[in-house]
Amino acid sequence: MIGHPTRPRASEELRSLSATVGYAHPSHSAFPPDWSTDQFFGYPRSVEARELVADAALGVVDSVDVLSPLMHEGAIFLYHRLLSCGIRLAATAGTDVFLSFSHGPVVASNPPGWARVYAHLGDEQLSVAAFQTAIRAGRTIVTNGPWLTFAVNGHGPGDVLDLGSGDRLTMTATVTGPGVKELTIVGPDGVLAAGESGELTFESTVDKPGWYAAIARGPKHLDVLDSSVLAHTSPIYVDIAGRRVARLADASWCLDFLDTLQAFATEHGHFAPETRDERLGELVAVLDDARTYYRTVAETANQ
Repeated sequence: MIGHPTRPRASEELRSLSATVGYAHPSHSAFPPDWSTDQFFGYPRSVEARELVADAALGVVDSVDVLSPLMHEGAIFLYHRLLSCGIRLAATAGTDVFLSFSHGPVVASNPPGWARVYAHLGDEQLSVAAFQTAIRAGRTIVTNGPWLTFAVNGHGPGDVLDLGSGDRLTMTATVTGPGVKELTIVGPDGVLAAGESGELTFESTVDKPGWYAAIARGPKHLDVLDSSVLAHTSPIYVDIAGRRVARLADASWCLDFLDTLQAFATEHGHFAPETRDERLGELVAVLDDARTYYRTVAETANQ
């Protein structure tokens, strides 16, 4: 969905009022192995997070709903593409609306507590402000059942490790709760380690910047009001001499995505005739700013 004013302007105003900004139900469907966006852009009047790729690059987004009434795996795919471009976003969850209907995705209706986000507050007492601070810092996990923990060199989600090439990394993920059939540790290169359940450890040396997270998955379980069991941590980030992760394939995908979005909005956007050129021009300007970011990522990817 695309609106006016452009989302960066709206997000900046909300943030000036102490709000946190997150994107809900990012995708209706999973992305295919070739990363095609054909299905993602298949329905003009839909609710996918189509401006997320632009807004995240411009730094006006705090979080993405990895768990939502729509397709979790599609959301995870989008989330990982952005993380691999050096963008730092918290994983959050949203249950959309509470109606007397069955669970979505056709009807996005869910009972309270179906999908949850937990934020580590540290020494702070529970409050809206403390919760917002933890979200902005990425100290979160999302789950529809399992309890998942993750650490890299003793640091938890949201932390940034500034290391040198050749330094050691020790990653540990643990999961408890029914229904989990696969526990994985993931990063920019995909799955680094996998196990069935319980505890998983992976060790390596640092050779380039990255991000790392843990995911627990399983089939539908009696205790889960969803098509599958899922938990996902926010990442732990590893920089090298202050440099963030920058992956060429992900930056190129984001650039192609923005080109498709511009063509999509030009063809299907509903504008008042007297302001069409102005409003479309404002959107294109936002996309151009985002392109500048991803081009920089692409240029630095192999340095």
